[in-house]
Amino acid sequence: MSQLMAEEIKSMIQEASHAYRLYLQNTNLNTDFAEFAALSYHDFRAALGRPEMTQQQVRRLIRRGYLQAHDLPDEKCWATHVAGYMSLVANTN
Repeated sequence: MSQLMAEEIKSMIQEASHAYRLYLQNTNLNTDFAEFAALSYHDFRAALGRPEMTQQQVRRLIRRGYLQAHDLPDEKCWATHVAGYMSLVANTN
């Protein structure tokens, strides 16, 4: 896993998280974070170096990483964990 790749993905996740929180404050959004973040799937697949990935595949990676990060004691590191998970899984398939 490239540290630079993971940092780029972490930044994208943090930006999506911030936008998601702002959006939730202003609307009744009927979606979870993974679905919202995967709206930028073109950016995620470019960062992962996997141009063939679909929006559904990106969404699944985000969800699985997020679910694993939920068990971590420090919530502040969840974006780092999700980014690492996405980088690792995307590059082993």
